[in-house]
Amino acid sequence: MLGGRGIPEDILKEILVWLPVKSLIRLKCASKHLDMLIKSQAFITSHMIKQRRNDGMLLVRRILPPSTYNDVFSFHDVNSPELEEVLPKLPITLLSNPDEASFNPNIVDVLGPCNGIVCITGQEDIILCNPALREFRKLPSAPISCRPPCYSIRTGGGFGSTCTNNFKVILMNTLYTARVDGRDAQHRIHLYNSNNDSWREINDFAIVMPVVFSYQCSELFFKGACHWNGRTSGETTPDVILTFDVSTEVFGQFEHPSGFKLCTGLQHNFMILNECFASVRSEVVRCLIEVWVMKEYGIKQSWTKKFVIGPHEIGCPFLFWRNNEELLGDNGDGQLASFVLHTNEIKTFEVYAKFFTLRACLYKESLVSIRSAN
Repeated sequence: MLGGRGIPEDILKEILVWLPVKSLIRLKCASKHLDMLIKSQAFITSHMIKQRRNDGMLLVRRILPPSTYNDVFSFHDVNSPELEEVLPKLPITLLSNPDEASFNPNIVDVLGPCNGIVCITGQEDIILCNPALREFRKLPSAPISCRPPCYSIRTGGGFGSTCTNNFKVILMNTLYTARVDGRDAQHRIHLYNSNNDSWREINDFAIVMPVVFSYQCSELFFKGACHWNGRTSGETTPDVILTFDVSTEVFGQFEHPSGFKLCTGLQHNFMILNECFASVRSEVVRCLIEVWVMKEYGIKQSWTKKFVIGPHEIGCPFLFWRNNEELLGDNGDGQLASFVLHTNEIKTFEVYAKFFTLRACLYKESLVSIRSAN
């Protein structure tokens, strides 16, 4: 049976595509036939499609308290009332200089997932990871030309896929010639393509050079495009939602709900609610959260305010979950919390992180390997 003898090939495949990645990895060792089958691109794609029907799990990135530095992914059952852990923790070990005083773990972000792959962005490093396969791959450095006294600040990043095993990372940096004069700022945008494992600078803008305003967990890959808060040029232009189509490699934009403005004390995060693009605005002072939904993608007139939550302390909202009836986030004190949309109730979980290092996403396994360039 393990070799496939006695079972028609199509029936064997139909059985195997429903198995979790951990079981399939074990089966690969049982016979050469199974190893070749499970590693085939056709099987990887079929398995990924089947996994989309599952509830998946909650993938949480956090630095465990009270250690000085213990950065991990933890895996939680989304259907467990207490978010029970279902797999061993996965250490994140490839970020440069975690012991140096200049390293800031708070700015590490987790983009995705796309086809079972997440992108970890740090101060200097960008890492692709398949948590199910427990694989990591550090990307080559983007060719940003910046010599003292010039210095570079990363202002935004995006991650998306064009097919099962082709991934693109977009990196936005601002270069300054003098720390005291922001008017000398120059913006640089580079795009990584996993097909050739290399970066290239993007200069052919369909719109004016975009400027991104990066918040924790604010980037979203939706309908084949990355989305950010930003504007297209200058201080006087209106704030917009910037987009980048990873297939056509073209920038675009559409408008926020009327009255939205990016300013101190407000945070705008993009999410998916009932398969629609949603903007979640958090007010730090009043501790209120507004949820706006765009019923027709890209059409400003379709923005509708759906919920107002609070007052609740919240550090950073992550995602809608549990039948889209709750908003998962950081409670502002390094603890995972869930805000019930219709009742304004708040639930907390025994999932903790050092302050501002908590990140979470809904994750569905895949067999897509990222150990080497495609």
